Amino acid sequence: MRRMLGCAFWVCLLPLCGAAEDPADELLERIRARMRENLTRAPDYVCQETVERWARDSQRAEFKALDLLRLEVGFAGGKEIFSWRGASRFEEKELADLIGSGVVGTGAFAVHAANVFLSGAAEFTYRGEEEWKGKRAFRFDYAVPQQHSRYRVRVPPYEAVVG
Repeated sequence: MRRMLGCAFWVCLLPLCGAAEDPADELLERIRARMRENLTRAPDYVCQETVERWARDSQRAEFKALDLLRLEVGFAGGKEIFSWRGASRFEEKELADLIGSGVVGTGAFAVHAANVFLSGAAEFTYRGEEEWKGKRAFRFDYAVPQQHSRYRVRVPPYEAVVG
């Protein structure tokens, strides 16, 4: 069965878009071209990330702090790499393996955007022109079918690819 996770994104494109009569397909190609340009120019970088993880026993219970993760995240060669903050080098393993337990996520930097805009996996639907934060915006919804997705949800020892 085909599973899809629909998401909406807003794009403010006044410098990109000419007249409002641009067809949606042409507009989407211009957006993809700009994203391709931006993502290929993205420098390799390292930043620090702090993740607070909370949980509760039931819907009525209060959330309680589980742990605090202090990481360094690098973006190099088109992929994310991780280490504990202050470590002398980045690990060769995935984040979930580095952390060891609990829910974690990756792709928050450039990797997820590249998968959506550059892989060809996303199916876009033009929703029209709107105003967003006082600016002219063009809304597209997108969905990535599970069979074309690279997005994984992992709660050790379980893992699944999701749309």
